[in-house]
Amino acid sequence: MLYHPFSNNMLKAINESYELVIAARLDLKSSVPRAYTGVGDLVIAGETYQGVGQFGKVEQVKEQNTTSP
Repeated sequence: MLYHPFSNNMLKAINESYELVIAARLDLKSSVPRAYTGVGDLVIAGETYQGVGQFGKVEQVKEQNTTSP
């Protein structure tokens, strides 16, 4: 049996070409910035998240065999 961490609704969204994004809301003392990995504005639960495009790209960590900084 195959196991996946996604619900049936999530699989349906993926198969229907919806774009998956990562969104972040930071509760800072000075402000509450909201950003996501796309471009333009995105409204989630009534809050507007600003797209950071390629600056917010999330990649897998690559291991290097070096001790130099």
